[in-house]
Formats: sequence, C-alpha cells, structure tokens
Amino acid sequence: MGRAKIRVNAKSPDKMSEMILDYALPLLEDAKSPDEFRFSLGIAIMIWNAFLLPEDQRKTVKEEILSIMTPTADPHEHVMALNLYQRMYIRRKDAFGNAGQFVVDFEISEDAHGRVDLKVMCADTPPGSGMGESVENPAQAVPAGAV
Repeated sequence: MGRAKIRVNAKSPDKMSEMILDYALPLLEDAKSPDEFRFSLGIAIMIWNAFLLPEDQRKTVKEEILSIMTPTADPHEHVMALNLYQRMYIRRKDAFGNAGQFVVDFEISEDAHGRVDLKVMCADTPPGSGMGESVENPAQAVPAGAV
C-alpha cells in the first residue's frame, strides 16, 4: 500500500469514508506496507474520535493513543508521537470541525489498480458509552507493534 493511490472525492465531502481518508492523508502518505497503512489509519481514526469525546475523557484517551503509538519507553519516540497527535488533533479541529461521527470499525480493500477503498461503520455516540449500541473500538483493529 506504500504505492497505493488514495482517492478522495471532493464532490462528496460528507461521505465519512472519504472524509476520514482526507483527514488521515498526512499519516497515510508515509506508510510503506499494508500493516503500516492500517496502523496509521487506526491512529488517525482514534484521534478523530477523541476530538468528539467530552473534554473530561479526552486526556485519558490521548494517553491511551500515545501508548499505542509508542509501545517502548523511548522518550524521543514519545515526544514524536505527542507532536504527531497534536498536529492531527489540530488538523481535525481546523479542517473538519464537528463534522462526522464516531468511527467504530473500518475495512480497507485495494483494487487491481492499487486504489484504496475504505468502508467505515459510524455511530452518533462513543462506543460503549451506554448512549447507543456498543460496537468494536477501532483501537482493537490496530495490530499491536505494527509500526
């Protein structure tokens, strides 16, 4: 997938899968393998979802995301992950505002021409919040140590 073409259809900005691909593009461009692509997309989706959480829950979720991004205790990696998290959070805020829903699951496929297709399952409320149907968290879709 490192050479896969990622299509974002500007004519339909409200389609969640296209919105997510557009949002995640800065992370996806550097993916060198299907596993890295899936991991990067999973991280982007977790940050996307964190933005939609109530403020009192964001810090805990941010720390969980950072621990997934940096499974070792290397302080340099942690600083890099924190900077990346902040850039993606600001991108979410500035470019997408309150658009979209919680992404609760996703599926990636690639056609014969190397074009990526993303399907997302969304919910209006956070998974497991008790405010809606509880479904799989995208963090579970990210393989541990896939970076």
